[in-house]
Amino acid sequence: TSVLQPTEARTAINTKTPEPVNDITRQMQRTQQSKQDLISAAKQAGLRANQTNGDVQVQMTQRGIVISLAGDTFFDSGSAAIKSTMARPLARLAKVLKIQQNQLAIEGHTDGQPISTMQYPDNLALSTARSEAIWRFLVKQGLDPASMGATGFGEFRPKVQPKFPHQNVPENRRVEIVILSTKPTDPSQLASVNGIAGASATVPNQAGSSADGVGANIIGQIID
Repeated sequence: TSVLQPTEARTAINTKTPEPVNDITRQMQRTQQSKQDLISAAKQAGLRANQTNGDVQVQMTQRGIVISLAGDTFFDSGSAAIKSTMARPLARLAKVLKIQQNQLAIEGHTDGQPISTMQYPDNLALSTARSEAIWRFLVKQGLDPASMGATGFGEFRPKVQPKFPHQNVPENRRVEIVILSTKPTDPSQLASVNGIAGASATVPNQAGSSADGVGANIIGQIID
């Protein structure tokens, strides 16, 4: 059996082919960049992004990147018409969304305060109308209508669990734009993407999904 001399051993070590970057690591890096691009676009448009009670929250979940638009920022109370002052911020977000190749799910949510008008007989109708308003806006900005779906969940998928029925919970009044992911991911990596040191990711249950990981039975994935 031959034995490598010290100089030969050093040569063997130095010429060793480096291992390729792990695919999951590369995908997580792209996801982090997409998240930062969305946050930057929101801030450049004058919105409070990823702050307590902010206008826009951008988080990574097992479903993909979730952009949560605060209902009170983008809509008047009881209305599904996007505020005129929000057209420019939404247009900036649309530019970032347009370069994504993933399907989008646009989901409207309300709190439990009842509504009953000729136009919106209940919160389900209002939340659906708001998600459709965002869908139409994005189509006008050049996004492919076939790549997006819009739906409403009313008060039935709260981000913050109300303490009593019909409670005024601003955090629950929102429209979420989900950049649906395409590949499996390790839930433990979500905390690092979201910048939460030592945090653990919440696995969605079969009831549905929202930005905090409460919800739908969609297999955990990340942006491709």
